[in-house]
Amino acid sequence: MKKGILIGISGASGSGKTLIANTIMKSIGSSRVTMIQEDSYYKDLTHIPFDKRTGKNFDHPEAFDHQLLAEHLKQLLDGKSISHPIYDYKTHSRLPDTKTVGPHRVIIL
Repeated sequence: MKKGILIGISGASGSGKTLIANTIMKSIGSSRVTMIQEDSYYKDLTHIPFDKRTGKNFDHPEAFDHQLLAEHLKQLLDGKSISHPIYDYKTHSRLPDTKTVGPHRVIIL
């Protein structure tokens, strides 16, 4: 497989990032493109009591595990599969389960 292509989309909440990503996915074809959402890479806060988790600033760059995200993007671009984290917004924690995401020609972040 050739090296993948990464498309980065950024913007404020409600600015249309998901709409643009879905439009790209639809036009390229879902078998050739996958979407990785940064929200899935919030740091795991299960070691903090729930009431303290709810007070965290989830918009701050330190709220994310960017090291893991970068690792996963590199693996996908290199044609490898990843164990994509699943984040639970209700409990502000990562679930123990992950979802396997295989390599695609195009990755939308």
